[in-house]
Amino acid sequence: GDIAALLGHEPSRPLGVLGHSLGAVVAAQLAAERPELVPKLILLDPPFDPERRGDLIETVDRMRHEPAGVLEYELKRREPRMSDTYARAMANLFRTAADGAFAAVIRGEPGFPGIVAQLPNVQAPTLVVAADPALDASIGPEVAERVTASLPNGRLLTIPGAAHAIHASKPRELAQAIVRFLRE
Repeated sequence: GDIAALLGHEPSRPLGVLGHSLGAVVAAQLAAERPELVPKLILLDPPFDPERRGDLIETVDRMRHEPAGVLEYELKRREPRMSDTYARAMANLFRTAADGAFAAVIRGEPGFPGIVAQLPNVQAPTLVVAADPALDASIGPEVAERVTASLPNGRLLTIPGAAHAIHASKPRELAQAIVRFLRE
């Protein structure tokens, strides 16, 4: 609702809507329910694979109230190429997030089947970007292919060597793919 309201009041429309991880869940739902607001959709390592539910959310939820430095260390441990600045920024975002949002995700059904069921309603050209399944990808290759096939105008890109935080681990490759997709 909040994102749709925000986009609905903007005088110009975005080139596309991008969501990473849980943000991809929100972006996909927005595209399915309000197609007029989403000209193109980019889903970065969406957590639509119930078999790949990692412990990141539980770990972040547990550590986000710890003293400064604890969560940042864990984020960098999981993604060694993450800069100190990025780790601090992410930790600050996690610390300010509502407790209810974490609780809802932790208690929710793995793989977000309700959102996945809405994907055939997404009209926008959609780029699904998967992290390397040998690392900590939130979506395995079979589910990524199935999710992409369910999208009327979907395409899949897996970036080798990319961790779940694709934008932190392979920023150049991701930026090039996004620019190409938006220019089409």
